[in-house]
Amino acid sequence: MENNNIAIRVESLFKTYKIKFSITNAWSLVKIPYFFLKSLFGKKPPPTLKGLSFNVPTGAKCGFLGKNGSGKTTTIKALLNTHYPDKGDSFIFDKNVRGNYDSILKKVGSLVEKPNFYDYMTGFENLRVISIIRNIGNDKIHDVLKKVELFDDKDKSFSNYSTGMKQRLGIAASLLVDPELFMLDEPTSGLDPKGQAEVRQLIQKDYDHKDSTLFLSSHILHEVEKLCDYVVIIDDGKEITSGTVDELLMEDLETIIITTNNPEKSLEILKDMDKIKNIEINNQKQVVVKAVNGTSPRISTKLVMADIELIEMSLKKQSLEAFFLKATENEDPKQ
Repeated sequence: MENNNIAIRVESLFKTYKIKFSITNAWSLVKIPYFFLKSLFGKKPPPTLKGLSFNVPTGAKCGFLGKNGSGKTTTIKALLNTHYPDKGDSFIFDKNVRGNYDSILKKVGSLVEKPNFYDYMTGFENLRVISIIRNIGNDKIHDVLKKVELFDDKDKSFSNYSTGMKQRLGIAASLLVDPELFMLDEPTSGLDPKGQAEVRQLIQKDYDHKDSTLFLSSHILHEVEKLCDYVVIIDDGKEITSGTVDELLMEDLETIIITTNNPEKSLEILKDMDKIKNIEINNQKQVVVKAVNGTSPRISTKLVMADIELIEMSLKKQSLEAFFLKATENEDPKQ
């Protein structure tokens, strides 16, 4: 029975990249046989994926996060059927990628690592190659080129495109099929801040469809926080956690920043209050309270009843970057 609520389902993926024999390795046999033989018969390389499992809901804008070498690109390539896992299965819209990829491909637009186009062809000609394979007309090519603001440069050769233009052409290619699932692997990699902002705006504009699902791998966590409402975090080939951004960033303890007319007196009033775990005055003469979630209304009431003038009171939200760093360092990200 189909589960239309899950766009991506990954079940117990294992992948180890084996050492391949090549001319380079053959020369190593002549030059440094010890190290060559050790690479062949010694300790095997560790697996890239170690039973990775996760789900991405249909319609989610999902950030796929992990350190370098955690297995993000390998996972995306497994989902796109360009790399084959040793064990496990991956599903897109409830169809196993293995054996069904031709039908799945019609629903997926992707950009993995750097765009791979013919240097000697123009931007239009490169998209035309893809459109012929997928039976797409020239009107659609013109449409996506306008969306990524490359229409005026469509007759330039790809080799003369800037890095940002090349990324935007890759995004245009992923939009050709009006896909239900967009898979982007580091789409702003190698771009300057202006190029990053341009690509981020394109993603917000062109991928933000009500019924589409976005699966975005990126090292730029503030970018993911702006673009995504759901995240999957992996480390060392395994899932650490996943969920909506709001759920994950909800800490067990909330940080409350309070500005009053008398911070010292405010501290004395609040310091013995139950559910407050820590309280101090910062350099800006604000009272900073660490308390159990939901305590802030009681704090404001207690201060007002003590005739303290409450000038400002705000909750300090944990950033996705802080959550990620705690989660990947085996700390409790909720604390």
